Amino acid sequence: MRRNNFIPRGRGRNVRPVLHIYCEGETEEAYLNAYKRFKRYSCCEIERSHHTDPVGLVEEAIKAKNTAPASDSFWAAYDLEDMSLENKRKAHVEAYRLAEANDIHIALSAISCIIWNGIIWIRSHMS
Repeated sequence: MRRNNFIPRGRGRNVRPVLHIYCEGETEEAYLNAYKRFKRYSCCEIERSHHTDPVGLVEEAIKAKNTAPASDSFWAAYDLEDMSLENKRKAHVEAYRLAEANDIHIALSAISCIIWNGIIWIRSHMS
């Protein structure tokens, strides 16, 4: 007897696209995982990168995208701090150029995200 979850040949399951987010540090990872749990997203992968610079994050997302299904979406998330420094500004501009050329999205975190994340972390660990 066949089970209810049997899939007949030629009728594959619809695979939902996966959202891949590459982030630079603990703060972004914690914030994004808290948001993922809060919204109950199941098709979202938060990937903590060993890169801490915007260009490195985008390059890592590009590399992963080249081996993933075309329907998946890729993001790089990093801090928008010290943009007053010339080298940080240049790195940000280069990351945007690379991202745009390779269909990678960029999400910028700021101090307000970090504070909000801290509040979520405290609340989740108090119960």
